[in-house]
Amino acid sequence: MASITYEIAKQIILKTQHKWIYELSEGELLEYLKTEKDKRKTDPPRLIRARYKIETRKIAGCNCHIINPGSNRPVVLFLHGGGFILEAEWAHWVAIDKILRASGAEIWFLVYPLLPDFSASQMSAVVLSTYKEMLASYNPQNITVLGDSAGAILAINLAQSINKLDFPRKMILVSPGQVAVKDEKMLAKMKEIEPRDIMLTTKMFDVIGSLMPEVTKDNYELLSRGDFPPLLVFSGTDEVFYPAVTEFVENLKTPVDFIVGDGLCHVWPYVPLVPECEAGLNKIIEAIK
Repeated sequence: MASITYEIAKQIILKTQHKWIYELSEGELLEYLKTEKDKRKTDPPRLIRARYKIETRKIAGCNCHIINPGSNRPVVLFLHGGGFILEAEWAHWVAIDKILRASGAEIWFLVYPLLPDFSASQMSAVVLSTYKEMLASYNPQNITVLGDSAGAILAINLAQSINKLDFPRKMILVSPGQVAVKDEKMLAKMKEIEPRDIMLTTKMFDVIGSLMPEVTKDNYELLSRGDFPPLLVFSGTDEVFYPAVTEFVENLKTPVDFIVGDGLCHVWPYVPLVPECEAGLNKIIEAIK
């Protein structure tokens, strides 16, 4: 049962998050993204700039902010979520700050390109180029790939694009999402959860999917059958992705630690100031160390 603190957090999320964006039609979404394009913030916020050294590197035409470089500690490739259409949220940066303070890690924060100006293939190509650049300096067994929501899907695709010898030490998937759902039984399970989901809607599957025409069931749906490094996977029972994440985990042949947030929302380990959510973030930190 969720805590009173989480119930309060839910009300704040409902008022401040972007569920309404995922209820827009394709035309409405494209118009919104067009008007918001110049407002996008891709640089680390003042909180991070004040506390840590940052080096920004251009990789495949995109900025990658290397935070706490040269720490000689674990190295993390951080792939933020946002439905492939939104930049990182404040909650991402709060989580990054906590990870840095608790682990001393070096974090590569990739500002990957977004829809509709770039395709899913271009996003994945930038992630792959970034990972290869990391391999030029680090043994893969010193690297952890951490992705949430859309970023977790990019992480999944990365694992299926590299040689097993180059697999990172661990991959952490926080509420991995899907861009298309073609299985009607799966979609029905998701719709049952939808009234409890405070962040997402099932309508977004068709809208986001239509903006990614090259996406196929074989290479982007979460129900993938490829090989993976050891996985730590999170999902909440009150997010529409929960049935798909569960099926994904059940079909894995890779070692996996699946942590379910009972009564919790999408990307729940990143919800600050809530005890059960911070417990999830602590598990992420321990996995990185």
